[in-house]
Amino acid sequence: MRILQECKSVFLLAFIFLNDLGCQNVNHFANSERLVNVDSREELALVRNGLVKAQLGDYDGAISEFNKAIDQNPTDTALYSIYHNRAYVKFLKGDFKGVIEDDTKSIELNSHNWKSYYLRGIARPHFDDLDNGISDETAAIRLNHEFGTEHRREESVSYSARGEIQRMKGDLDDAISDNSIAIELDIKNAEAYSHRGHVWFMKKEYEKAISDLSFAIELNPKYDAAYMNRGQVWLAQIENGKADEDFSKAIGLNPRNSWAYFNRGMSRANGWKNADALLDFSRAINLDSKNARAYNARACVEYRINNLDRGIQDAERALKIDPDNPHFLSTRGWIRYARGNESGAIEDLEKCLKLEPSSDTAPFNQGLLFYLKKEYDQAIDSWNKANKLRKLEGPILEPLFKNALSLSKMESP
Repeated sequence: MRILQECKSVFLLAFIFLNDLGCQNVNHFANSERLVNVDSREELALVRNGLVKAQLGDYDGAISEFNKAIDQNPTDTALYSIYHNRAYVKFLKGDFKGVIEDDTKSIELNSHNWKSYYLRGIARPHFDDLDNGISDETAAIRLNHEFGTEHRREESVSYSARGEIQRMKGDLDDAISDNSIAIELDIKNAEAYSHRGHVWFMKKEYEKAISDLSFAIELNPKYDAAYMNRGQVWLAQIENGKADEDFSKAIGLNPRNSWAYFNRGMSRANGWKNADALLDFSRAINLDSKNARAYNARACVEYRINNLDRGIQDAERALKIDPDNPHFLSTRGWIRYARGNESGAIEDLEKCLKLEPSSDTAPFNQGLLFYLKKEYDQAIDSWNKANKLRKLEGPILEPLFKNALSLSKMESP
């Protein structure tokens, strides 16, 4: 390769499009710009080709171009940029291990590149490495703060990213604090409003959640994560129509999002739109065959409409993915009972209640367990408690409750 000294200061404008941290939240942290320093026209062409291919969705082709650029043995000044750009493409591709490896190399060559810390930080939660993710975002915050007021927007993005990892860790107050600082630094940071809104939802502060999420949507009407998060708030308040509308909007913006279909299916199941719910759960499964909650939800609807053979198949699939999930055990237990497998039902319900003895659904499960053991008075007491939490419904439970009442009277002296 012929090195052209006059090209040492050639810069190329690139764009980073960052996806979400996790399964159930589709969050676009920010669109930010960066300058890539390259040493020669040949390297410039390779990097440019890589970025163009990345923007067209040809991630393997983009990585190939960056590999060629690295093979040109550029200076450290150029190399750290190329490693970071390759990391960004690997992020888009879903290769989070590759992101961490490449941005670690980038940081070793240039410890002042905040974006390498930032991107590595939001890749780490995919391996449940939340503490190091927080450390990386803290480093990005420090660097942006040192850069001064011209980096307020970038500092805001880093605070919002750290807040999201704090949420994943369960440190909800810290998550609120970080996202609030992000908003103070950049009042138009839609991601920070959406992240904070989701934390308010987790804290059951529903009015605050709706306020933040609605403002995020106002700032960015094409922000599918905000619609998803607001839909979850409506769903928690049994506002099924509003939830359906928000989930449908999220699907329109991102039709490959399995969780949007799952959540819309839940809103439709709550509204007894069984056929529509089954279609949505099936779409969720088609997009993500490991979505255990979608299998379980579909099993519940199949149970509700008495399609017990299909229901037990879906319940088994859910438990194959997550064998110790108490909700999945409860579903299979009820379906086993409905299909005449009382011993299997008792096994599932006892394990379910041992794993989660105090949930809203526990009185339903305890009631059936008492019923199967012919302890009808205790079954009635449990189902009366359950009825205060959630209306008795379904083709199996209502007759069971009536039968328990009848059998209890027969056994009374």
